[in-house]
Amino acid sequence: MPIQVIPTRFVKTYIPTPISLADNEWQGRTIAALLAHLAIPQEITLSILVNGERQMPEYALRAGDVVKLIPLLTGG
Repeated sequence: MPIQVIPTRFVKTYIPTPISLADNEWQGRTIAALLAHLAIPQEITLSILVNGERQMPEYALRAGDVVKLIPLLTGG
């Protein structure tokens, strides 16, 4: 089963539409590796949901995962 990546808000600047990744290529790799591959700047603070549960960048992807990338508003 492919791994789905769903961008929200201004993350769509980097990934305009949801994408599917081949599980045989991405299974076992981390979300951090995925973010680097997608060229999402490290300066962007994200809440990362995998299958509806919050995960850290060290999470190892599995077949069928749905990854939702939600930028957090920061500043002051």
